[in-house]
Amino acid sequence: MDTRENKAVALELLEDLSTGNVDGATQKFAEDFVWITPSDVRTFRHAGTRNRSEFIEILGRFRGLFTEVKRYKVVGTTCEGDRVAVEAEAGGMARGIPFFNRYHFLFQFRDGKIVVGKEYMDTAFAEWFNASVTGQTK
Repeated sequence: MDTRENKAVALELLEDLSTGNVDGATQKFAEDFVWITPSDVRTFRHAGTRNRSEFIEILGRFRGLFTEVKRYKVVGTTCEGDRVAVEAEAGGMARGIPFFNRYHFLFQFRDGKIVVGKEYMDTAFAEWFNASVTGQTK
């Protein structure tokens, strides 16, 4: 696949994640797919590397959490070789708590499938939001 096709798959993935289409999202993952949230687990409980099945389970937990759709709005993309970088914003509402975060995703492809997904975000906000929605604190 060329960079244009990889970009299309990356944008389709964000649409799948926006609409809670877990099946559509997982069809884009290679069998050895990993999702990485590069942060410090001492300050963000969701930091770390997840394999394909672990990440799919996380996606299932998030489906239905938002009462107003958490929709990704793409701000910009950059593609080079087998990598696609996407800047995005997302907003929504969950259990009466407003959500807005900014993201940088980096997707690495092999044979038209996503092998690595990296998610950079405002982890301080994400930790506060997750704790507020679940009623849990660290």
